[in-house]
Parts: sequence; structure tokens; C-alpha cells
Amino acid sequence: MSAETKAVDRIDELKRLICAQVPVLIDEARDNITEAITACMEEAQEKEEGKAVLSLAITAKWDLDGSAVVVSMPVNVRRKFQVTALMDDPNQPRLPLGDDVESVTITTGGGSMNPAQAERILKAASKSGNRARQQVEEGGAS
Repeated sequence: MSAETKAVDRIDELKRLICAQVPVLIDEARDNITEAITACMEEAQEKEEGKAVLSLAITAKWDLDGSAVVVSMPVNVRRKFQVTALMDDPNQPRLPLGDDVESVTITTGGGSMNPAQAERILKAASKSGNRARQQVEEGGAS
């Protein structure tokens, strides 16, 4: 039997071993998985977007010298906190409004714009600028 055939046989054996161990891990972690599911569902209900997702990662470490295979599955609830902050563009000069100006009211044809509307316009303008920059770069212009 060639070395390549032996390696394939070992990989098939590894595959069978991992597949056999995953149900054992899930049974062992049943209570923790149930707690994680409950936490995910509660968190999803609190959020506006409310999508409940539980990720279970199965990993295998194969000690090729000792032929040992450790199959593991961590179960925990990760909470991701995210904030988006805008950096000043060094290529855009700041408007001479003074340092003490906290906000500016923009008056449109029939009324004023609230901060949420202004934020949406800023995001749209930023995306538009990024698209234009990308088109210029793809066209080879600088």
C-alpha cells in the first residue's frame, strides 16, 4: 500500500471518528446549548432587527505523531457591541463654523431637517463618493 493510499485511509478514519464524536459532544452540552438558545432568543426580541442565530463550531485537532484526535465544540453566548464613527476626511476642509458649533439646522424648501434625516443624507453622500472614487480607480484614472 502506497503512502498516499495510507493517508487517504487515515483521512477516511478521521472523518468517521469526528462524525461519531459530534453527537456525543452535543449530548454532553445539551444544557449549555439550551441556555444559549434562550439567551439568543431573548436578545433577538430586544433588538429591532430581531434575528436569532446560534453558531456552534466543531473543531478537530489531530496529533499526527500520536494519532490522537481531539474533537471540541465551545458553547457560549457572544455579544457583539458595535459603534460606527466617522473620521474627518483629510482631503475635505472643515467648514468655518467655529469650534463651539454643536449642530447645524438645514432648512429645506418647506421646513427644517431633523438629525436622523441629515445622517441618512450624509451616509448616502459618502456611499456615492465611494462609488465615484471606485469607478475612477477602476477606469485607471487617478
